[in-house]
Amino acid sequence: MHKVSLKRLLFALIPAIWLFGAAEFYVRSADLASDTYRSGGSLGWTARPNLERYSYRVNANSNVFVVTTNEDGLRTPYTRKRTSDDQRVMVFGESTIFGWGVSEDGLPAVRLEAALGEGWEVVNGGQPGYTSEQLVRLTRLALPAYRPDVVVMFHTWNDARRAEKTDRDFLPDHLAITRSKWWAQSELLRWLAEPKEGDASDELPRLPPTPILSFREAQSGETHRVSPEHRAENIAAVADLSRSVGAQFILATLPPGGPGVTFRSLCPAHPVCSELITAAELADAPFFNLAPSISGLQEDLVLLYGDPGHFTEFGNDVMMRSLAASLLAYLDSEK
Repeated sequence: MHKVSLKRLLFALIPAIWLFGAAEFYVRSADLASDTYRSGGSLGWTARPNLERYSYRVNANSNVFVVTTNEDGLRTPYTRKRTSDDQRVMVFGESTIFGWGVSEDGLPAVRLEAALGEGWEVVNGGQPGYTSEQLVRLTRLALPAYRPDVVVMFHTWNDARRAEKTDRDFLPDHLAITRSKWWAQSELLRWLAEPKEGDASDELPRLPPTPILSFREAQSGETHRVSPEHRAENIAAVADLSRSVGAQFILATLPPGGPGVTFRSLCPAHPVCSELITAAELADAPFFNLAPSISGLQEDLVLLYGDPGHFTEFGNDVMMRSLAASLLAYLDSEK
């Protein structure tokens, strides 16, 4: 009797299995699911590795920009293997450091390398949507692999975004779910889980292939993704990780995006400024505020058209020239 019931159950499931398979085939053949991101385990997500001139869209109504990534999903031509005697800088941050909306030549890492001059290479460790909590987890993996001489951690404005859970609570939950490989690899489930237009902030791209992650920014809540106290702890953690691989640690910040950004400096007016200065002091590290470098410039020159939360190639160039000058002066003073 039990065997008969089991056979009937399996037989009854055949149409559902067939429909799921047909839907999976259709989504794959029609290329409906985004290949932009991959699940990053304890990181939450990363850009997909080995992209070659992949078209990203700034937002729903704008032009695309192309992205090329290395084997680790970093938007940089450099790999873990160091092939020269050049000093290596590695920069970490959110979408502004990733280079959201700009070409490869306009990336902050590329403009910083050009400003530093010969004998330097700059590895781009920026990832869209990241918080300082994710940066700790990323640097824990990346620093021993890329072995930089200097680490520049940029303050991420995503820390203050609202969600139901803090990143410290959310990311372990995500890791548990992504251990189920079939869940992450089904393009049908990915497509169903991707936020549709209006579900998530226009500042963020489509999110990666798991439901718990896809609606990360669409969840209502009054909790900051990272609290000021946890941000200070994260900055100190990245400083310690940097020194553990023999790298000099620098804390830096870009101005918050938005209208009026070019007519004010971050310090001392913005409340985050004092928090960052204190965090830098606790980490025994220099703090470079790059907001004054674009103060007074026309906004249409430095802010990305259609997405003023990010910066143009010109804006990146101006700020990275300022960073290069400050960095070289600081390193010279430490000799």
